[in-house]
Amino acid sequence: MEIVFEPCLSEKRVEEKSGLKCKICSKEAVSNGYCMLHEKAHQNLTEKFETWKGALGISWKNYLNEIIKNPSTGVKAREVAEALLSIHNKTNLA
Repeated sequence: MEIVFEPCLSEKRVEEKSGLKCKICSKEAVSNGYCMLHEKAHQNLTEKFETWKGALGISWKNYLNEIIKNPSTGVKAREVAEALLSIHNKTNLA
């Protein structure tokens, strides 16, 4: 019996196939315009905001700034917080 190996799709080809790319890193988007890792960070940020808001009475913008400044914040969470802050700032310019 002969073993036949199926060629793997490159990451670029997978992205082209789905047509949706992460807003931050351009990998395949799975939800809310984010790849799997950035979506998990997005979920964590939005879930934790209620705790911060209740404890500190902090606004969304200030929360995102605190997340970005915090040296313990992970890379993906920081990237998502920066993207969300940028969107927040653009929508509140008017």
